Formats: sequence, structure tokens, C-alpha cells
Amino acid sequence: MQIRQDITVKESIYEITLADGMQVHMIPKPGFAKTEVALSVAYGAVDRDVFLRDASEVTTFPDGTAHFLEHMLFESESENISKQFSAVGANVNAYTSQTRTSYFFSTTNGITEPLRLLLNLIFFPNFSSELIDKERQIIAREIRMYRDDLDQTIFEDTLKALYHNHPIKTDIAGTEESIAKIDDYWLKMAYDTFYHPKNIHLVIVGDINPEALVAQIEKHPFMQLTRPNRLMYRVVHMEDNKVKRSLISTTKDLNTDMLMVGVKLDKTNHKTAFENDIDEIKLAFLLDNVLGKTSKTYQNLMNKRLINDTFEFSITNEKDYGYILLFTETKKPIAAKRAILDVLMHLSTYFTDEFRFLLAKRKMLGNFIQSFDHISSLTGFLTEYVMSGVDLFQLFTAVNNITFPEVKANLPTITKDSCTVVHYHR
Repeated sequence: MQIRQDITVKESIYEITLADGMQVHMIPKPGFAKTEVALSVAYGAVDRDVFLRDASEVTTFPDGTAHFLEHMLFESESENISKQFSAVGANVNAYTSQTRTSYFFSTTNGITEPLRLLLNLIFFPNFSSELIDKERQIIAREIRMYRDDLDQTIFEDTLKALYHNHPIKTDIAGTEESIAKIDDYWLKMAYDTFYHPKNIHLVIVGDINPEALVAQIEKHPFMQLTRPNRLMYRVVHMEDNKVKRSLISTTKDLNTDMLMVGVKLDKTNHKTAFENDIDEIKLAFLLDNVLGKTSKTYQNLMNKRLINDTFEFSITNEKDYGYILLFTETKKPIAAKRAILDVLMHLSTYFTDEFRFLLAKRKMLGNFIQSFDHISSLTGFLTEYVMSGVDLFQLFTAVNNITFPEVKANLPTITKDSCTVVHYHR
């Protein structure tokens, strides 16, 4: 077992790759009452097209398969899995994102039994036809419910406008048409392909004994099985920064117009996960500096009533897709659209406040250190970076070394071709 330490945050990460290939990362927090465990599979909604070792062509899974599989692992014909965890004092949940599926529990009542239940949950699936049909109906209701959530639909419409063919265009849950195609064949295929130990990361944070936990995990029946690793590689969908559609304008039942501006990042040049994370952090510094809620530009837009306090922005930057999203409600949509696009296309004019940049960097580093005192935040934080192979401590050092001139010298080039606007109007 490897132990990595950092003198700045004064923390240690215990790491080990088990004989079957599963990676385990643990941060002991002596004296903390709460313990959290997250088992994450590197299988998300964008992992649609893959090459398998025993196939001669690309295998394309129906949209929503990863999310459907997550639901199925919680299904049992004889027992309520959530009640099993509750009976041993643990709360269990799961989620599927674009890049991973995570199953996690938290407890203040001992980790041995809920950890056994979590491993059972993942490694002994049930794909009976009755359970599949039942879950398909539940997911279909979820999809229909999302249609009434305007925050969700404007996000989905923006991604559809940004991307030509990338699977990021499709909602994580899929569509009613795509989930109708998902049966025991596709679920077993997805499980056998992606739920191999080499594709699984286990993160444990709390008042724990790392050596004892590793011993418990290695004794689990699943660890004694020998399974072939069918996944050869995932098809990567690289796109440049030209959007598919520059405008979507739709009438909705609402009181105030909704506006989302999307900026597509060019992903035709391959970068490492670490480089992408640093680029994302630099973009966060940039947008906070220019459009953060205490910036001059934000106040100017507010004073002109082009935006209101719903205004927000976010950045996503992964290996083969990346985008910036800006959202606001507005009573002056045309002027708001014009003003926001003007700011984005002239960032060098607006990115001038070095003192504000230094404050933002100090705040980010402080939040990084503080996250080590919050079990759930730390579990999610560690999971996010170990899944992509990024060293948390190395990232902290790199962020600390980012300078204002460095960000200013590498401002992204944003043009009309890389921007889309989705306008929901009354």
C-alpha cells in the first residue's frame, strides 16, 4: 500500500491496486464520527460507443444504458436494498453522470457491514425480465418529468445546439425510445464490459483502519472470481468549436424570459486530464473576474436590468468535450444576449483586475483545504480526481502557481461560430 502525504494540507492518502485491478483510495480522519464510502465505475452516459476485445466492429449501446444499469443494481426480487442499509445504520444512494456511475453510503455506526452490502450490491446483479420492465416504466416517468423542468430542458437544448454528433447531446437517462431498446442483453453486455474491477475505484473517508478495510475487501467473494476484461477502448468523439446551431428560440409557459448562452470549447487537440483540469480552473478564475457577482461587469448588467440574481455560469472541460454555460432570466432578452456575447468575445478588455484574481485564487485554495474537514465533500472531491487519474496534491500546487499574466496570455478565443443562444420566451 502506498501512502502519499502533503505538508500543506497535512493529510495522507492511502492507495492500493488490488490483485483483480480495483483501485482503493482512503483518507483516514481520526476522531470524525461520519464515514463515507463511494464505489465508482468509469462508465457514464457518454460511453456509448466502444470496441470490445471479442468484437470486430464498434458496439453502440442504447442511450441511457449506464443510468438504466444503475437503477437495476438497486432492484431485488426478495429484499429492499435501501432497508438493508438502514438496518445497519447507513444511508445509501447512487447517481449516473456523463463520465461515471457512483454508489455510495454514509454512516456513523461502523463500516464493516454496509461495506459488505455495497460490494454485494455492485457485484451480484439481477436482470430478470420482470424487474427490467418495472424499472423501464420508472425511468420513463423520470424522463417525462424532466420535460416539465425548464432548467433541465434549457440545459439539454443548449447541448443539442452546441454539438453535432457527440453523445453529450443526449440526456443521461436517455429517451423513451432508447430505453425501450434496453433489455437483459444490453444490460448484461454493459455490466460485463464496464463493471470489471479494473474499471472500478473505491474511495473511503473517515475514522478508518486502511489495512483492515483492504483485508475485508480482498475476502469478498467477488474478489475470488476471474473475469475477462472485455473493454478494449472507448470511441472518443472529438469536435472543434463550431456549434451545430447558433440560436434556438422557443415559446414556454413562464413569466420571465430565460436565456442560456453556450460556448463550445475546441477539443481537437488532445490534452491530459491534469491539463484539462488546470484549463478549467483558469476559465473559472477568468469568468469570476469578469462576470462574478461582485465584478463591475456584473453590476453594470444588473443596473441595466439585462440580468437578474438568477445569473450564473459554469464550466465543464473533459477529454473530448467542453463548454461554458451562462444563464439568466431577463425581461430584455435581445439586449441581454448582445451584451453577454460582447463580453465573451472581448475578454481581454474586461479581464483587468489582478487583485480580484488573487482573491479568487486564495479563496479556491482555502476551499480546497477546508474540504478535508467535510467528509462528504472530501469523498466527492477525491472521487472526481482519482477517476481521471489526477493527483490532488499536485493539482493544489499547480493552482497555487497560476499567475494573472499567465491567464491573461492564454485567454480563450470565442467567436460567433463557437457560441449558441437558447431563448425561452413568454
